[in-house]
Amino acid sequence: FIWNEKAIYLMLEEYKKRVDRFRNPKNKKKQLWQEICNEMAKYGYKVEADAIDKKFRNMKSRYLVIKDNNDKKKTTGTGRISWTYFDIMSEIFFDDKTVNPNVVMASTVSLNNDDNNDNNNDNNKKTEKIVRNISSPNVSDQENENFSQCSSSTSSSSTNILKKRRTIGKRKTPINSYRKKCIEVEEERNNDLKRLIEAVENNNAIQKQKLEVLRQYLSSQEKS
Repeated sequence: FIWNEKAIYLMLEEYKKRVDRFRNPKNKKKQLWQEICNEMAKYGYKVEADAIDKKFRNMKSRYLVIKDNNDKKKTTGTGRISWTYFDIMSEIFFDDKTVNPNVVMASTVSLNNDDNNDNNNDNNKKTEKIVRNISSPNVSDQENENFSQCSSSTSSSSTNILKKRRTIGKRKTPINSYRKKCIEVEEERNNDLKRLIEAVENNNAIQKQKLEVLRQYLSSQEKS
C-alpha cells in the first residue's frame, strides 16, 4: 500500500476520534486499528490494520524528534523543522503525559491550587464562625447578668471576673488547635506538591534520554 496525503490525514482523523480509547488499557488496540482499517476501506483505501499501526508508530517517532528539535529552537527560531502533519500530531498528543508531561503538570498544579483555595476559604469561614461564637452578644449579656447579680460583694465580683477570663481562655483553645491543624495540612500539601514536581522532572529527564536514543537511531537509519 502506498500512502498519500489524503490517506494519512484520514488515518489520523480516525485515530483522533478514538484517542481516549487508545489510551485506555482495557481496550484492545488491535481492534481499534481494525476499526480504522474498516473506515479507510469505505473511502477506497485497502490497507491492513497492522500496516496502519506501523505507519502511525513511524509518524509518532518522527513527530517526537521534530518536536524535541523545535522546542530547543524556540528562543532562536532558527533550525526549526517543518512537517506537513506536525499540527495534527500535536493535537493528538497535546494532553498525552508521555509526550507533554509539562502540560499535565500545569493542569495538576492548577487543580491543587484550586483545592487549596477552596480549603482555605472553608477554613477561614469555620474560624470566623468560632470567633463569632466567642465574642457573640449572647455570651456577653449572660456574663453581664452574672456580674450584676454579684455586684453587692466586691470579693464575689473579683471571683466572677477571674472565672470570666478563664472561660474565655478555654474557648480560645479550640481556635489555636484548629489553626495548628490547618497549618499541618497545608504543609503536608506543600510536601506532596514538591514530590510531584520532582517526579515530573525525573520523567522529563528519562524522556530526553529516550528521544536522544531515538534520534541517534533515526540518524543511523538515514545514513544507511
